[in-house]
Amino acid sequence: MSQTDPKNELFENLSTESDSQTQAAVSTHHPNFWQRLIEPSETITDAGTRRQASLVSALLLALVIALSTGVIANSVALHQYGIAVVLGCTAIALGTTYGLSRTRHYKLAQTLMFVFLVAVSILDVVTQKDISAN
Repeated sequence: MSQTDPKNELFENLSTESDSQTQAAVSTHHPNFWQRLIEPSETITDAGTRRQASLVSALLLALVIALSTGVIANSVALHQYGIAVVLGCTAIALGTTYGLSRTRHYKLAQTLMFVFLVAVSILDVVTQKDISAN
């Protein structure tokens, strides 16, 4: 005659309930908002390539958000409309590139991202005004 320990029985019941809840949560898992914004195209199946495409999308999205903040700051607070226009055009170009990064053409988006960033950096240096006191 074997007796089961009530504590063990309780633990087994809790463990079984926990496992079924975890399994239900995993089966109904929906990606969070950020993951949906950077998730690559379904045509990209290799795990390493998917991570690289997600990284490109994340970088582009972060740049678009930062540039948009710069547009608002330069136009509203600083009243430097020329800079705001340049930042706005860059944000639009990178936003379009972000859209491209969500497709199977993420490598093209990666190249365009670097081209836009280098071009804006060069334009900034070339068109910089001397605002020193001397």
